[in-house]
Amino acid sequence: MDKTEKRSFRQIAVNTLKTIGLLYWATRPIVGSMNLIGLQFLMSYDEKMLASLAFIAFIIFSISWIWNYYKKHTNHVSQKIGIKDFGIAFGLFILMRIIAVAGTLLNALVTGNAMTSNDAALQSSNPLAIFPLFLILFNLTMGIFTPILEELTFRGIFIEMWFKPERKWLPAFITSAIFSLAHGFDNVITFSMYFAMGLTLYFAYDRRKNIKDSILVHVLNNGFIMMISFISYLILYFS
Repeated sequence: MDKTEKRSFRQIAVNTLKTIGLLYWATRPIVGSMNLIGLQFLMSYDEKMLASLAFIAFIIFSISWIWNYYKKHTNHVSQKIGIKDFGIAFGLFILMRIIAVAGTLLNALVTGNAMTSNDAALQSSNPLAIFPLFLILFNLTMGIFTPILEELTFRGIFIEMWFKPERKWLPAFITSAIFSLAHGFDNVITFSMYFAMGLTLYFAYDRRKNIKDSILVHVLNNGFIMMISFISYLILYFS
């Protein structure tokens, strides 16, 4: 093996470790917010406040560091989002909701499960029993922070690190498959549902090679769920 081959193998190994680390890191905030909820009964009020501050600091650091890494290690070119771009993003958001509803209904019809394991985990706690600040952080993480981190890693860094610009179908397939696996698919139906949602986000990114476009679509999708969660909490609280 010559020096070029050794460097190539070393670079592949390094990029593989970087990819695994970044994808893992991108999913830690939502897991962390759920862990806070799970541990809340073991904490005093002061400990809950300290844990909340530590979590906020972790979120700020994570988004800042990964965003800077993306800009430094990719061919990122800042592009504004115009009215046309927002309209396309909103249309893709509607498409994602159609995919989610159709997939959920089909999964319920075939398996009898009203929701996927991913959704069940996200909705497993009684909102009124959750420490209010933990509930707010959980919903903000689900609706805003996680979409930003997932797009930077799944669509941004991963594609730029492993694929040439002219490649289309291979990165679309691989990133969508990984996206589906990361969301805890239960069967072929839920895998296909998350895979189709991943393809939609890939198209949002690939249209202009603009990570802000896919972040916007992802935030619209998750933000919609976040708003439903907040509204449901308020209805339960005041009923």
